[in-house]
Amino acid sequence: MLVLLELQSYNDFTMPFRLLVYMTAIWLDHFKNCDKNKRSQKGYRLPAIMPIVLHNSERNWTASCKFSQMISNAELFGKYVVDFEHALVSVNTLRNRHEIKCIISSLVLYSSMIRLARLFQYQFYSSYCHLLLTRSGIYLYLQRI
Repeated sequence: MLVLLELQSYNDFTMPFRLLVYMTAIWLDHFKNCDKNKRSQKGYRLPAIMPIVLHNSERNWTASCKFSQMISNAELFGKYVVDFEHALVSVNTLRNRHEIKCIISSLVLYSSMIRLARLFQYQFYSSYCHLLLTRSGIYLYLQRI
């Protein structure tokens, strides 16, 4: 699993589209750099990407977190419209500095561990990173929102 963290200091009503562009670029890079034999197998999967917007502003976030809300007449096409929702962490809604530090340091640590896993190409690092994320403050926070 990859975490896509976007730091945002103002409401951006195009955020779901921007995140889709970033995620598509990540998947394209992954696909291009994957062995052709591996990616042509039935079991090949792209990595999961968790898009998170860290909103750092005094004002509340009012933009939609759902991609489908940017599509004209999306409701007419139901399940056939591309859709996802990003997690939103608004710094102004966090209760205390400790909670903020815990979330940010968990994300930084997770990001560093993923880099190590890629560098050494060890599968157990990936498993450890997933375990680290699920035990971290960000995971617990995201379960509450």
